[in-house]
Amino acid sequence: MEKRVNKEELLSMLTEIYDQLEELEQTLEENLSDRRQSLIEEQMSKVSNCETKIVKFENSLNSKTKAAPKPLRREIGQSIFA
Repeated sequence: MEKRVNKEELLSMLTEIYDQLEELEQTLEENLSDRRQSLIEEQMSKVSNCETKIVKFENSLNSKTKAAPKPLRREIGQSIFA
C-alpha cells in the first residue's frame, strides 16, 4: 500500500506542477504580447519622427534653392511612411 500512496502523491505533485506551468505560459504570453506591441509603437514613432525630419529638411532645401528637388521621401520609398 505504501507504493500506492507514493504514486498518488507523485501524481498530485505532477498535476500541481503542470497547472503552475500553464499559468506561467499564459503570463509569459501576455507579457510578450504587451512588449511586442510596445516595440511596434516605439518603431512607428521613430519612423514618424524620421518622416518629420525629412520633410523639414526638404522644405529647408526648397527654400534655399529655386529648383525644387525630387522629394527624398519618394527616393527612400513611400511605403515606409504609409
